[in-house]
Amino acid sequence: PDRGGVALAGGRLFTATVEGVCLALDAQRGTRLWETPLPGRVFGTLIPISETGPVLVPLITGDTGALFVLHSETGQILRRVPL
Repeated sequence: PDRGGVALAGGRLFTATVEGVCLALDAQRGTRLWETPLPGRVFGTLIPISETGPVLVPLITGDTGALFVLHSETGQILRRVPL
């Protein structure tokens, strides 16, 4: 991601593409656990709140920004907060 990297929590490695695809990988095996496309560009690192808590994703959508909250085990979008 732009100016970002990967994050590790609960045995999962979280990352994203600049195009807005968020990924979770099994940190030991490297296998893909889930993939969630988002409507914009990821700007920064995904932020896991805790070992099992949600994952925060900063995103740029057009001229504005948003913070997406994803379920860490499924990648399901839980919330979108405009910035």
